[in-house]
Amino acid sequence: MATDKPFPGQRSGSDNSTKKRKIFHWKNAVIYHLLIDRFCDGNKETNHSYRRGIDTLGRIIHPSGAIGSFHGGDLIGLTQKVREGYFCSLGVDALWVSAPFEQVHGWVVGGNEQDGYFHHYGYHGYWIQDWTSIDSNVGTREQWSEFVAEAHARGLRVIVDIVMNHPGYGTMLDILHFEFGKLKPGWRKFMDSKTTRGLYPDVLNEWIDSSEQTQDAWSKFWGTDWIRANLPGYAPPGNDEYTMNVDGLPDFYTECDVEVELPPLLIKKWGAVRTTQEQRSCDDFFAKRAMKPTVRNYLIKWLTDWIRLDGIDGFRVDTARNVELPAWKLLKEESIAALREWKAANPKAVLDDTEFWMVAEAYGHGLVRDEYFANGFDAKINFSFSNRLKDHWKIEDIYAEQARLINGKDAYQVLSYVSSHDDGLFDRVRLYDGAAMLIFAPGAVQIEYGDEIGRKVITGPAPECYRSMMPWNELDESLRNHWGILIAFRRRHQSVGAGSHQMVLREPYVFVRRFEQDVVMVGFGMRGHVLLPVRGVFHEGALIREAYSDHYAFVTRGSVRFDVSERGVVLLEEVQLV
Repeated sequence: MATDKPFPGQRSGSDNSTKKRKIFHWKNAVIYHLLIDRFCDGNKETNHSYRRGIDTLGRIIHPSGAIGSFHGGDLIGLTQKVREGYFCSLGVDALWVSAPFEQVHGWVVGGNEQDGYFHHYGYHGYWIQDWTSIDSNVGTREQWSEFVAEAHARGLRVIVDIVMNHPGYGTMLDILHFEFGKLKPGWRKFMDSKTTRGLYPDVLNEWIDSSEQTQDAWSKFWGTDWIRANLPGYAPPGNDEYTMNVDGLPDFYTECDVEVELPPLLIKKWGAVRTTQEQRSCDDFFAKRAMKPTVRNYLIKWLTDWIRLDGIDGFRVDTARNVELPAWKLLKEESIAALREWKAANPKAVLDDTEFWMVAEAYGHGLVRDEYFANGFDAKINFSFSNRLKDHWKIEDIYAEQARLINGKDAYQVLSYVSSHDDGLFDRVRLYDGAAMLIFAPGAVQIEYGDEIGRKVITGPAPECYRSMMPWNELDESLRNHWGILIAFRRRHQSVGAGSHQMVLREPYVFVRRFEQDVVMVGFGMRGHVLLPVRGVFHEGALIREAYSDHYAFVTRGSVRFDVSERGVVLLEEVQLV
């Protein structure tokens, strides 16, 4: 027997509440990734902070929205969406946001000869100049704290993208602002040009003087004790992953135990008063922990300050493979301590007793339990999931292997995705299928901003074509509702992410997940009126809810009957009668 109506006294299977969850585990988490600059513009007056995109005569030459430029997304806009309940109605557990820290002010050359060159700014958060400040394009320190507090008030955890391998480039605008390095005669005409004509990767060398005669000027950059770089007076980069200059970015001496002073660039930027305050704060931090003032320890201090300030819940670590593992282990230890300190000081704002969480971006790594897990990381980004996701009907091979490896005897965590700001967006035509395949992947999963509403790939070079502005006027509500139903089901059942996996039927594809007492059955690619065998999964006479269509049926002779929605997804859960 099937019915569309709930029975008297039954517990609702729906999960529309935005209240804090009683039980949470990162292995079953749904994490929403967004670039703050590309999400929602709440204050257009900050779109050209630090004179970004403005020439020496005050004219706008790189408008907001141009390829490679800042687009205007900020903390005001993001917090507005948090308050409106956008993320809670979607059902996600956590927000992974791009690094909000102050980026280099200027641009470098992006792109290639085939796809074209462009003026590339640090809107993505990976070219940090000051780990102690919020970038003015993004907002203010107060606005950052407000965002985190509003997210926490709605049960949303906050994960911050971080970099500890390198600072940003020494751009022409930063050379002007902070008086390090040297520009060659004629630089003004080049920097003020709004076109990309004649732009190519080495063109900056024609206008930035890095000859031996400028060694003293370049010593005022980060300083030779802080970085290795192809600059006069600095040690050159190495050839291994730990000492190379990734994409030409200066490499921090994170492996060295040599004591260093604050870097010249930041001393110049901060001025005397602020420098004195920061030095005292760092000295106190090091003294309490019997730490040396090394490059690694300064960076760890600055990063964990943000945990002590607002109680952020985790780090997504960029270029994890390019920093020595002991540095990550120390960062994790200090991050755990910082979050505990914040929770003790802010008991009313605490979500639960979950410890600080760290996930590694070690590019190309897949389903391998390796040394990262013994050195600070709770999880690794699973690059193999999206790479293998070619054929809908081979998803069983992926699910079975993933569940066996990460949820077996020697359990560990991975974070899977179908779309990425680096690798590209999932086939827009198949997003309904992509959503289902992702949300039911064993382990934690990551949604790329806009996948829930069909954000389009734009024309342009990679990865710029994957990083368009969130199209708030072009929302596909049907697709978003599809994601919401799938996510709500996952949230109710820890077995989805943390459980064992068993295939029931190959075509149409049906499987079971089990974790302790929690059992669910899921089907993809189903059509019409179906009779599903559930013997051994649900007991005879049990009331079963098909959560995608919100229909109900009793188990009769080991089976249940349902009419399947046009999306072909079946989500079965037992309803507890009281």
